[in-house]
Amino acid sequence: MADYTRADFALANSVRVGVPSSWLPVLGTLKVAGTLGLLLAIAALAASFAL
Repeated sequence: MADYTRADFALANSVRVGVPSSWLPVLGTLKVAGTLGLLLAIAALAASFAL
């Protein structure tokens, strides 16, 4: 959520590593997509063991 709300620490980190602040929403979306992918993979793995 910090990437979407442009929290001070997220902006400071992006400046420190040389990432333009305009990329923060895109990076936040990629983080959400990665999290959802991991959750789906864990759920699928759990379901395969339940069979």
